[in-house]
Amino acid sequence: MRRRYGYRGISLIEMLAAMLISLVLISSLVALFVANKKSYQLSQAMTHLQDSARYVVPLLAQDIRMAGYLGCNSRASKVFDASVSTLAGELWVNTTYDQTVEPMNALYVLRGGLQGWEAEDTGDGHYAVLTDEAVVDIASSGLWTTSARRNDGTGAASVDQNTRSVPRSDAIRLWLVEGEPAFVQSITNSAIRLSANPGIEAGEMLLLADCASVNVVRACEVSGRSDVSISMVGCEGVANDRVLTSQPGALAFALVGRTYFVGRRVHDDPTSAVTLYLREWRDPTRSRAQPILENIESLQFLYGEDIDQPLPDSAADRYVTAADVDDWQRVVSVRMEILLQSERDDLLDGEQTLAFNGKEVIGADGRLRYALVATIALRNRTP
Repeated sequence: MRRRYGYRGISLIEMLAAMLISLVLISSLVALFVANKKSYQLSQAMTHLQDSARYVVPLLAQDIRMAGYLGCNSRASKVFDASVSTLAGELWVNTTYDQTVEPMNALYVLRGGLQGWEAEDTGDGHYAVLTDEAVVDIASSGLWTTSARRNDGTGAASVDQNTRSVPRSDAIRLWLVEGEPAFVQSITNSAIRLSANPGIEAGEMLLLADCASVNVVRACEVSGRSDVSISMVGCEGVANDRVLTSQPGALAFALVGRTYFVGRRVHDDPTSAVTLYLREWRDPTRSRAQPILENIESLQFLYGEDIDQPLPDSAADRYVTAADVDDWQRVVSVRMEILLQSERDDLLDGEQTLAFNGKEVIGADGRLRYALVATIALRNRTP
């Protein structure tokens, strides 16, 4: 006898249950994938911000440390001498100093080795996170303040009119020497002969320093390599009746001015990336700006003043904004705070609160932010 077996299909209820289970599993996998992707993106963004911080802090710190270097006069100039000449472009030095740069404009101010500009409403404890604000032309906006003076000692020192910054970021300009120095073999009031080229071209600035005097001159013409001749006659803005006090054997350095500020890659586009810029001065009549690092939202500076009387002790007694510095020659350190932001604006679903510039600031635009602070001593004003 043949046995008959019965066959039946899957019921609708069983099929719906299976689909529901599959949907739950797939949804869980999708949610896990999305969460992992979000976590990975956050981790990558934070790593990028930290890498940016590791790059930008040493960059600025190195220049800040070297501000106001005057060769073997650097240490002696810690004694603040009220009898220092007030000639245009005066350097911070208490020894014999003869200034040879005429006051070409209000920008080329060497006094003190550094100058700062404070953005309006960004003093310690008064800062809000920047969110797509338009840029301003700081040369005419009046939104920056400083106690630094012009070449003639009057009025406030200005920044190049082509320097455009976001409204809530400070700026700093540093005067320093660069490269390897050369020895002065012979010197007159119109020409200098050097052992090598310290890294300058025609029109650029040269600092001459021995242990008795400091001179700043402009190289009108540069010729030769191992035996370099510098003519100081005939270039714009420099008088021919200079009297140089540096002697053969003095060191000759390339003198450079550097302004750090935060602007936008496209200055009139409020959605363009905020970027750290460096505007460099080698020639008193022109400068050039170059982007250094994107997604630097703000730079804030406080200046440590040594206000001990009658003689300083090379230690900061107070930290103030650029607008409140009493004497730039007494600034011995700089406290720098940097706010970085991620390029992506979809990393955070809610608000991010972080401490910056003496205040808790809130970011609510979906970007991840990272704040850091560093205090840098000016090497030439501290023991």
